[in-house]
Amino acid sequence: MNNRIRYILFFFVLFTALWLLFGGGRSYETVHMIPVTDAGFDEQVRNAEQPVLVMFSAVWCGSCYRVTPVLDDLAAEYEGRVKFVTVDYDRNPELVGRYQVDAVPYVLLFQDGKAVDARVGVHPAQSYRNWIEEYL
Repeated sequence: MNNRIRYILFFFVLFTALWLLFGGGRSYETVHMIPVTDAGFDEQVRNAEQPVLVMFSAVWCGSCYRVTPVLDDLAAEYEGRVKFVTVDYDRNPELVGRYQVDAVPYVLLFQDGKAVDARVGVHPAQSYRNWIEEYL
């Protein structure tokens, strides 16, 4: 095999690996969860009248892609009783520091404007459901 083909294969493999590592075309969009930033956090979360579930996530986090659809489905199920929001870990350093988020996915549950409990990592839908029900 000549050097030109080796270079092409090398860069193809490298590009594919990087593409998969940083998202790989996966959808990160939610239907029922509200994206929140440092600027709008107090209004959307701390001043909310109902409990709020906040998911800190990042586009490079593979586990976040597993948790997002679970929480988005739960957001539809609990609509009107619990507000679900998502915070981008990389774009909101003030919130990451304030709540000492050191791993994602990191899910905080707020009640009466205060963080009352947290979960880290991937959990099944029923686990999140049981957790939410404790605070309703």
